[in-house]
Formats: sequence, structure tokens, C-alpha cells
Amino acid sequence: MKSGELSKRLLTALVGVPIIVFAFIKGGYVLLAVVLFVALVGLWEFFNIMEARGYRPLRISGYVSGILIILSVYLLNGSYLLVLFGTVLFILIAGLFEEDNRTALSGTGGTVFGVMYIAGLLGFGIKLRDLGTVLERHYKPFVPLFSAHHIDDYTGVYAIFFVVAVIFLNDTGAYFIGRAYGRRRVAPAISPKKSWEGVLGGVAASVATACVIWRISPERFPLAHAIILSVILSFSGLAGDLAESRMKRDAGVKDSGAIFPGHGGIMDRIDALLFGLPVAYVYFLFYFRFIFSR
Repeated sequence: MKSGELSKRLLTALVGVPIIVFAFIKGGYVLLAVVLFVALVGLWEFFNIMEARGYRPLRISGYVSGILIILSVYLLNGSYLLVLFGTVLFILIAGLFEEDNRTALSGTGGTVFGVMYIAGLLGFGIKLRDLGTVLERHYKPFVPLFSAHHIDDYTGVYAIFFVVAVIFLNDTGAYFIGRAYGRRRVAPAISPKKSWEGVLGGVAASVATACVIWRISPERFPLAHAIILSVILSFSGLAGDLAESRMKRDAGVKDSGAIFPGHGGIMDRIDALLFGLPVAYVYFLFYFRFIFSR
């Protein structure tokens, strides 16, 4: 990597990481504001990709739908299934006012997909942050188990910090190992620079990160589960990365945007996270349900 590019990436990380960590710890309206900002910028970039491909997204309807989905996760304690269905109906009805019928499938369908892809999956970040509250609401009779497993408000902080740290450091490990030793390509038609050597380097970085986090707070999550989840997140992140790369390649664009110097756009930073958040939420939920059902 050139020194100038590395400096930009480091500067962006030094500015962005404290904001993210602060939002995780504070939760509430602070986290909501950060997630809303990321969702709206992500949707803006996604709609730009659609337009680069020649499609016409329903931008206003998409932005409104994205906001409603994020707010429903925050305000309705994660019960936003009806809002997801309502979003589809809202965008379809908004599409009726488009004069060009040629946008019916591409524009309307792409807008629905973008909202579900960006806002729908990103909403699991709020659900993870509220994991302790969710567990307390469903398993309040098991008070001794709460004490034994240190389940409180910071359970959610631990969960989302674990996921973000594992995924971001996986990306770092994969990047440097791939550049140094990458030979065998994972998907040359989608991402020519991504190699299996880099993937393995990313997995190693993820496992190492999980072990460090477990060492800091061993009572919240067993080491074996931390390692298993880190490996799962490595490959779910790879799938998310390749999925976004495939969309950009179809549209003929290199980066989703340029909001982060040296990093590209918001979508380029959260593509792996979008797949990892729901996967981790389900894993944590089933793990704790198993604990409380014994």
C-alpha cells in the first residue's frame, strides 16, 4: 500500500472509531442518530449505483422507508415485521405515480431491495445493542442466571463491539495478508484481488480478535463460542463483501462513494457488517436461550 493511501486510511480510522465506540456505549438516541446517518448515506450511494446502471430509483420513497424501518427497530423494540411489509406497499404505491412504465420493475424493485438491504439489515445493529434488554424481557424469571452470566445493559455493548471489531479487523488482516501472499483467487469475475490466502489471513485476525475480547471479559461469552462466531462472521462478511462488489461491477463503478478518504463510501465500509449483524444477533440469541432453557 502506498504511504499516502495508508495515511488516509489511518486518519479516517482515528476519526471514525471514537465516534462509533461512543455511540455503542451511549446507545439510545446517540446510536439511533449514527445508524440513521449511515443508513441514509448508504441508501444514497446505493441509488447512485442504480442510476449508474441506468435504473431510476424512487429516492424520496426509499429514504422515507429507510428512516421508518430504523425508527421501528428503535421505538417498537425490534418488532418491525409489519413495517417491512408496509415499506414494500408504500414504495409500490409511490411507483404508481411514475409516468415512465419502464421503471416499474427496475426502479421500484431496486428501491425495495435497497431499503431492505441497507436499512433492514443495518437495523440489527440496534437490536444487538439492546440484547441485554431483550433477554431480560423474555427471561426475567431466571434472575440467578442473569447474575451468573453478567447479563445487563452492557451485554449489548459487548455483543455489538465484538461483531464490529471482529469484522473490521478481519478486513484488515485479509487486506495485508492478501497483498503479501495472495495467489489463489476467490471469485476473479467479481473481485479479482480477493484471494484465499487473504481470506485465511482474515479468519486468523478474526479469531485473534475474539480471543483478546474474551480475555478482557471472559464471563460474558465462552471462548469456544467466541471463536466459532468469529469464524462464522469471517465468512458471512466475505459473502457481504462479494455481494456488494458484484453490484458495483454490474454498474461499472469502483467505489460506492468517496465519503471516507482511502476507504471509499459507506457501503464499502459496511458491506461485510450488513451480513454479520443479523448472523451475530441470531447466534447470541440462540446461545442465551440455550443457557436459560437448561
